[in-house]
Formats: sequence, structure tokens, C-alpha cells
Amino acid sequence: MNSKDCHVVLACDSHYLVPAFVLMESILEHLDSRVYPHFWLIGDELDLEQMHTYDERLSREHELHHLPITLLPHDLPTSTVHFMQRVTRITLARLFIDTLLPKDIPRVVYLDSDILAVGDIAPMFTLPLNGKSIGAVQDPDCMTFGSHKGIPGVEAYPQATPDLPYFNAGVLVIDRSVWREHKIGERTYDYIINESARLRYTDQDALNLVCLGDWQDIPPEYNMMTPGDWDTMHAIHRSKFSLVHFVGHNKVWAPLYAETTLASKYRAYKQHITTPR
Repeated sequence: MNSKDCHVVLACDSHYLVPAFVLMESILEHLDSRVYPHFWLIGDELDLEQMHTYDERLSREHELHHLPITLLPHDLPTSTVHFMQRVTRITLARLFIDTLLPKDIPRVVYLDSDILAVGDIAPMFTLPLNGKSIGAVQDPDCMTFGSHKGIPGVEAYPQATPDLPYFNAGVLVIDRSVWREHKIGERTYDYIINESARLRYTDQDALNLVCLGDWQDIPPEYNMMTPGDWDTMHAIHRSKFSLVHFVGHNKVWAPLYAETTLASKYRAYKQHITTPR
């Protein structure tokens, strides 16, 4: 593997195919020109012809690897929280990254598809993880284990005190050898099955419990989760960020999303990949 390669993993079903390619295009626009990008797209019943059409319209040389997800049953348990029931089984695909990707890739960055790159993500591949399985950013909405009434099943983890920081799982820097050694995917999946009657934030809760003491806090510039603040920030502050994450149900592509600089960027990327040339 070339030392200048970088490997980004995304997962989507047909509803998120366009946002996934918008994310790829935004990454390519900002990525260090010395770095060669590989996108690993874990797909759930995707339109392959449409996928290849979008891929051909991406503006920079790259490799796209399609990984159909066949490991997940369709009847997986869902969250008992009403607004979380929109989350589909493809979200759990990140748990199978180590099974699906070649073993000789030491580090990957996993990204949710509701993200836009606004800066270079190449430094993420050399961030120090200090022997931890993953790097992630603390969630500004659910900041601690005790937030939002706490994590179901937390009583089985005596060391999980309510004041411990809680991370958002939409951006993960993964050291695959440590992830594999600590059996993160298997243990996370087991939690989801065992706690099916009272799931809250499904695999995000599970990852926080399983990675207790095994995650590295990385700079918030790599998962900015308050996009509504973007247009009021000073330009110097905005320039520090690399990834903006549209958390919650009101996505940047939704008709009711506010008219913002980020919304305009999203539309421009979408037009680029969806317009025949």
C-alpha cells in the first residue's frame, strides 16, 4: 500500500447515495494533492448504474470500491426513541469495516453520509491515537454518559460514570489492528442484540460503552456538529474546520433547510455529480 494512500469508508442505502457522492466530491476538492484517495462504499441495495454514473463525474482521480452489505439481517432491532427510528440498518455497517476491507489497510476514516468536507482530511490519517481503537469528537448535544437520561445497559459497566465524555460516532478514525484485537465490531453488535428492548442511540451508545477508555479525543475541527453557526463565524475560525456534520433530522438537502453558505455548497456539489455532461 502506498504511504500516500488514504482510505475513507462510507455506508449508504439508496436514500443517501447522492449525499454520499456529494461528500466524496467535497473531500476531493480539498484533499492534499499528494494524497491518493480510496473510497470504500458499503452499500445496501444500491442502483449500481447510478452509482457508476456519479463516480465518473467526480472531479479528481480516485478509486471507488463498492462493498455490498450482506452480513446484516433486515429485521435488526431499532431504537425505542421515536425520532431515531428513521435510522436504517446501513448505519450498523460501520461495525463490519474490519470484516469487509482488506487486512493490509492499517487505518481508515469512517464518515456518515450527512457530512460535507470544507477542508483537507489528510491530517486525520496521522492523528495520534495513542494505542486506542478509535479517534472521535465529543458530542456537543449528548456530552456525557449521563446526558439524555443515560445509556441503556450502562449498569453492566461499573466504570461508566455519568460524567464521562460521550463521543459522536459519525466520524471515526479507526486503528484497525487495535479495533480487531479488542473485538470492537463484535462486542458492539452483541450490545445491540442484547439491549434490543430498550435501545436509544443504537450503535453510537454501543460504541461508547464498548470503547470505554479505548477512544482518543480528536480536534473538533474534524466533526463540526453545529452547522447553523457557520455563517456567523469569522473566516479565520471557519478555515480551521475540515468536516461539517449535519446531525439531526433536518439535513442540508431538505427543502426546509435554511438558505446558508453550506446549503449553497451542497447544491453546487450535487449539481456537479447529477448533471449529465
